[in-house]
Amino acid sequence: MAFYRKLDEMEKDHHMKTHLLAVFPDNPKIVTAVLGAQQLHVDYIAPVPLSSLKVTGTPTLIAVNSEGQVTASWVGQLPGAGEDSVIKLVSTGRN
Repeated sequence: MAFYRKLDEMEKDHHMKTHLLAVFPDNPKIVTAVLGAQQLHVDYIAPVPLSSLKVTGTPTLIAVNSEGQVTASWVGQLPGAGEDSVIKLVSTGRN
């Protein structure tokens, strides 16, 4: 969860050109408890069937542009280089 806390901090400190939105298949009460326990302060939508977003594994990060088009996605726990590519995208707006 350290990586997600880093993204959360980046958004809070206005170091992002994007907005974080978490989507969960779970009941909102469960989501609130999980986010609180993990010290994450992100906006979320729940419950959403992940299959409706064509998400087949978790965690999944999806970058969507202002027209609603997917510009990049990452599935699973990311290695350092994968985390770096996400940070580059959210901080510069470019892949």
